[in-house]
Amino acid sequence: MNPRIKTKAYTYLLPTLSDEVLDIKNNLINVFLYDESKPELRDHLFLLYKFSASDAFLRFEEEVTWSVYYESKYDADKTHVMIVFRRPEYWKEDTDLILASKFSETSKRFKAHVVKFHELPAFNQIVGVLYKKEFAFKAMDKLINEGLPEEHWTLIPRDQEASGLLNMKLETYTEKHKVKDVLATANNFLDERKD
Repeated sequence: MNPRIKTKAYTYLLPTLSDEVLDIKNNLINVFLYDESKPELRDHLFLLYKFSASDAFLRFEEEVTWSVYYESKYDADKTHVMIVFRRPEYWKEDTDLILASKFSETSKRFKAHVVKFHELPAFNQIVGVLYKKEFAFKAMDKLINEGLPEEHWTLIPRDQEASGLLNMKLETYTEKHKVKDVLATANNFLDERKD
C-alpha cells in the first residue's frame, strides 16, 4: 500500500469529522468509504491508523470513542488499527455531492471547511477542483492527455468537474492494503525451496 496516495475520502470527507475528533490526522494513513470485510457498514468512514503504543496515541484511541459518530475500531492488520465513524448528518448534502463526484457543487461552507482543515494554499489542485479554477482544468487536461502532442489533446469541457470520478475500488479497504508478515513470507519461500 502506498500511503502517499490519499483517497478522495481522505481529501473531502475526513474534514467532516474534524469538529468531533481532535488530532484526527495524527498517525493517520488513509481514509476509506468501505472495508470489503465489513459489507454491513454503509454510510461510514474507515480511518486507517498506524498503531503506536505511545501514551498520546492510546489516549487518542480512547478519546475517539466519545464522538457521537464513533462506530467501532478493530485491528486492520498487525501494525494498523481501523477506526470507523458514521458520516455526520450535518454534512449529508455535501457528502452526497462528493459521493456523486460533484465536488464543485458542494456548499461554500463545506469548501471553506475542507480548505481550512487541510491548510491548502490558493493554488492547490484541491482548491482548484472545489472552485473550478482554470489551473485545475489545465492540470487534468495534461494528465489525461499524457504522452500526446498538445495539438491532439482532448480538453475537459469547463462545465464539468476538474477532477476524476470517485473510484470505489480505490475508496475501498481491501486485503491488498494490509501489511503482510514479511518473515512468514520469507520462511514460506525457504520451505518451498527445500522441496
